[in-house]
Amino acid sequence: MLVALVDTLMLIFGPGAARTGATQTSPDTTATLCFSLLISAVLYSLSGYLATSLSGRRFAALLAGGLSGGVGGLIGSLAAILITTTAETLAQIVELTSFNILFNLLLGIMFGQFGSAFGARR
Repeated sequence: MLVALVDTLMLIFGPGAARTGATQTSPDTTATLCFSLLISAVLYSLSGYLATSLSGRRFAALLAGGLSGGVGGLIGSLAAILITTTAETLAQIVELTSFNILFNLLLGIMFGQFGSAFGARR
């Protein structure tokens, strides 16, 4: 949830905000996306760490990372649809939503497993 909240706030108020008319290749938008990726990686790793350290099983990190990635991707895509004007047709909305959910799901699984390596050492 925190990832989606930060992503939404960065869409509204960030340097590459939709209201400024920045394009996808402008430096402000690139910096915003890099910062968002960094926050996502930290939070997905934290979910994997907590799941492994509390349950004692590394598979729990895969589930926790995947769940947090899927929810973060769904909420982030809804925020992008409601705030920006990049998706205007139904096909663009479906494409944006499916890419965002799939990308965040894979990131969540990957960084959840990364966090499990630290949680299993305890």
